[in-house]
Amino acid sequence: MFWTKVEKERLKRAYRARMSQAISGLEAMDISGLSQVYCAAATEDRELIRSGGRAIGMVMEGMTMRQVIRLSEHFRQYTSMEWDIDWKNVDIRQKKDWFRSDRDYFWILALGSFHPNGYYRQACLEEMAGYPGALPFLVLRLNDWVGEVRLAAARAAAKRLETCPLDEVFAAMMALDKVKRSGRKDGRTVEHIGTIMAERLDQEAGSLSVPSVLSMDYEVRKSIYRFLFSGRRLDQETAELFLNQEKHSYCQSVIWTGLLTYYPCSMEMADCYLLHRSSFVRRKAMEYKYHVLKCAWPGVEDLLLDANCGIRDLAAYILKKHSQLDILAFYEKHLKEPVPVPAILGIGEQGRALDDRHGLADLVLPYLEHESEKVVRGALEAVGMLMGAEGEEIYWKYLLDTRPCISKAAYQCIRKNGIHPGAALLYREQEKWRKSDETAGKSQDFVCHIRRYLILLLIQENSWDRLPYLIFLLKDESLKEYRDKLLGALQIRSLYARVDRKQAAFIKQVLAEEAEAVPEELARAIVFDLKFMV
Repeated sequence: MFWTKVEKERLKRAYRARMSQAISGLEAMDISGLSQVYCAAATEDRELIRSGGRAIGMVMEGMTMRQVIRLSEHFRQYTSMEWDIDWKNVDIRQKKDWFRSDRDYFWILALGSFHPNGYYRQACLEEMAGYPGALPFLVLRLNDWVGEVRLAAARAAAKRLETCPLDEVFAAMMALDKVKRSGRKDGRTVEHIGTIMAERLDQEAGSLSVPSVLSMDYEVRKSIYRFLFSGRRLDQETAELFLNQEKHSYCQSVIWTGLLTYYPCSMEMADCYLLHRSSFVRRKAMEYKYHVLKCAWPGVEDLLLDANCGIRDLAAYILKKHSQLDILAFYEKHLKEPVPVPAILGIGEQGRALDDRHGLADLVLPYLEHESEKVVRGALEAVGMLMGAEGEEIYWKYLLDTRPCISKAAYQCIRKNGIHPGAALLYREQEKWRKSDETAGKSQDFVCHIRRYLILLLIQENSWDRLPYLIFLLKDESLKEYRDKLLGALQIRSLYARVDRKQAAFIKQVLAEEAEAVPEELARAIVFDLKFMV
């Protein structure tokens, strides 16, 4: 008896220590221990319940609705949830006063609505129904795999919809979208809850606060807009205010489609939207105007100079089809503008399919020496379109430019045109920049973008050509942030390539000399593969 008691006490202390460690991890936002910490709710240890409830509340409070939905799908699969606990007989309501706050208690109930035990899940959702923020969790349970839980969730959701604030209904709309896509047996129940939500929103649409909607998570806004603009629920002024202040292109597309479908849109309004700050809205307004007029209109040529390439392309299409305008001559004329970037890019876009594209490149090349970084970047993009792989020397020169945006544009030209400078050259240049950086004593940030693009290009080289140079880079302390990327590239080796004896000997030599830099298992795999490549 004595030793049995001692063993129980030892196990109890070990369990408490393990639970305290998991709670500390959760407080540091390591959610891998979320389900383990939740088991504190089944104990009689008040301190564990208080600290565990607070940690769970901290994690749940910071989650977006998308993260909550993902958690609802996977929470029950993370662990056995301590199979020795009889969750059916755990009454969380008796421990309500043990938590530090009502909010912590609510989050325990909310997470409990995802629990693998149906009895406990139902008890949690019924208990949390009266708490602020409960509606999204109740709606998610309309898709529960247990019929009784679905019915309990439907009753609780309908009751909560009578009194909850509008913001809570908005958050629940995303949950309802998820449930509708999942398609459990009780489709009529889901539709009924959806109808109640729609009626509630219709009643209060007139008093809707635009700033409050715009402050919500992007995923929630999508669901809100899909509902608001599936009919004429707002006055036109409010609808246009949403379009003018919404920044995400998908949300703008939902709003714009609703405006065109359910609200009058005059040519004057379309012309106003052609000046909108969002390129997406400008493009949609342009498409709408062309759809109505079915011809070119006065001023459409000005859209050839838009900052967005899609708008420039559509303007060029309309003018080619409905006018005699020489588009390349138009762009050449506007090269003398104070901001020649759209004209430079336009020459590249319209000239890349022509036989005389090299002659057009001569128009653009002088702008590579322009004082404005934006102009140089645009000129590089245009040269990339016009010269293709033949411009390799130009791209290489500007890849090594100390201006980050110029170097990036040159890197993109190299990638788009399928140019492979060679693994040895890329490594030599990498070493040159590293040594010059150390010698000059400059800040590493001064050239870090160049070294980054050299690494990314090296990774695109032949898997066996790049292999020894990737190993050399592994030992470079200044490239620690790229270690995972370098190791990932070393793991990918073509089994259809041919490696000559000299190259194979070089690879083996590098592996031997840099044994500390390469994981032993990876080195063995490389040597094994080489047996079949030579």
